Amino acid sequence: MPRRRWRGPGWPLLAVLSLVLILGLGGLVVAGVLGLRHGLEQRQVQQATAVAGHFQRALRYLDSGELALAQAELARVLELAPEHEGALARLRELEEAAARRQTPTAAPISTPTPVPTPPPGTPQMGALDALFAEARQLFEQQRWEEAALRLEQLRTLAPDYQPQAVEEMLFQAHYQHGLQLAQADHLEAALRSFDQALALRPDDAAAQEERELTALYAAGVGTWGADWKKTIATFAELYRRRPDYRDVARRLLDAYRQYGDALARKAQWCEAARQYASALTVRDDQEIVRLRDEADYACRTATPTPTATTPVTVTVIPGLTPLPTRPIVGEGHIAFSAFNEETGQEEIWLLPAGGGELVLLAEQASQPALSPDGAWVAFRSQREDMLGLVIKPVSGGAWQRVTHYVEDSVPAWSPDGRRLAFASNREGDRKWRIYYVWADGQSPATMLAFGRALAWAPDGRNIVYQGCDTQGNNCGLRIVNADDGSSTLLTDVPGDTAPAWSPDGRRVAFASYTRDGNWELYLLDLASGAVRALAPHLANDGMPAWSPDGRRLAFLSDRDGMWAIFVLEVDGETAPVRLVDIPGDYEDWLSAQISWGP
Repeated sequence: MPRRRWRGPGWPLLAVLSLVLILGLGGLVVAGVLGLRHGLEQRQVQQATAVAGHFQRALRYLDSGELALAQAELARVLELAPEHEGALARLRELEEAAARRQTPTAAPISTPTPVPTPPPGTPQMGALDALFAEARQLFEQQRWEEAALRLEQLRTLAPDYQPQAVEEMLFQAHYQHGLQLAQADHLEAALRSFDQALALRPDDAAAQEERELTALYAAGVGTWGADWKKTIATFAELYRRRPDYRDVARRLLDAYRQYGDALARKAQWCEAARQYASALTVRDDQEIVRLRDEADYACRTATPTPTATTPVTVTVIPGLTPLPTRPIVGEGHIAFSAFNEETGQEEIWLLPAGGGELVLLAEQASQPALSPDGAWVAFRSQREDMLGLVIKPVSGGAWQRVTHYVEDSVPAWSPDGRRLAFASNREGDRKWRIYYVWADGQSPATMLAFGRALAWAPDGRNIVYQGCDTQGNNCGLRIVNADDGSSTLLTDVPGDTAPAWSPDGRRVAFASYTRDGNWELYLLDLASGAVRALAPHLANDGMPAWSPDGRRLAFLSDRDGMWAIFVLEVDGETAPVRLVDIPGDYEDWLSAQISWGP
């Protein structure tokens, strides 16, 4: 059988297949071209969007006067769109304005090392060069804070841009700003500026010394009028290190004299004479010579018989001779602490305002705060096994630990009795902060603000405290919202402290030294903002506590020659009533706390 020959599909079929192949390849080519065109169009849209965004930001910077940042945005526009007419026009305007400006003559600056001049930037670095030039101009004008801000912006935008020159200028700006702030008595802000300088150069001797001197000065001012021994020790150290530092010589002289005057009022003539003599080592002063001679004479001739100055209407701490009667000053109970000289420990006592015996609440304890229902007392524990804040039943019972830091102090109950606010410098930087914690002690403390000396508002949302804003400015009494941490200024006197919110929420009582150069009580009306002094006296008055009915204030004073708790009618005309004497010198009286509860 003959083999059958395969003849294939034939030419018509081949023609059809070839046509299909050609059309398929053509379709792929067309699709590729269309895809490429779509990609190009998409990139063009993205680039146009970016150009528009950079240009709009440049216009906003121009409106706000931030010329260097505007120039940086315009430069980015021209990188993406070199023919952008709007960007070209704005850059020309900036260059013409820069040419018209004259750089002012720089005042001589006392700096450890000269500020180096960086080499001129390349065209691509023009915006950064402009920002650096603006920072240099501010620096030469001694506008330290603004110069530091621009230099920080430059470091953020381009960390590698002239790093040595930028760091040198930034260090000097922070350092000089610290000196400027210290001279203006913005001490906390000055310390922050020195810290910023030392973060750049930890070993710089000049910055270290200025920070230490400023810290000493701030510590001396902080204890002025409250603890003369601490004040004198602080200013004496500052005077030893740099006798010509600010007004340290005058401060030290005044501290010696005022401490001598305080001792003389207590008839402690020998010690008063020593303080006056120490003042004369700082500067010769004929008035202080007279005071020293009088105190010295009284020291040598004084008889041991005490002067009978204590009225019969005073209760005294057990251990002294109790007197038969004392005044009735309202309802509730007043808690306070006193130092027991026999045991060398502080004790918390409870005094019925309507009459009755003193009750010892706790030993090795201070700074009491009675709960809103009067059932509990919170306080600062000094027991080795219970350091921190503690609560216990007023009727008696075991201590319950709330916090575990010895630095935690001045507890204050929230109106619902569930939380405690307090002040502490427990952190490593030793700065005072306001915290709150649940009274059961089962959760960590929440920080609210930098500050100290505090009181809850009756609404339970706000806390009044002594502090400054986050920049260390606008110091005085402030209010912080316990829910969101927002803070507002209440008074603008930095020395205002020890606030106490009235039960009706309408007034705040507080103590202040800086308002008239003497520790006095003041009352702030929240509706009108009016402030008035309460029973002013030449002695020290402070640490107010409201009675539950809001009619009276208990406070601490040495107005009769020794420390005692007094009570005054807030809206009355009568003189304050002396309620109970507190034995001992009570040197650190500003760390005390009085509480008046049910």
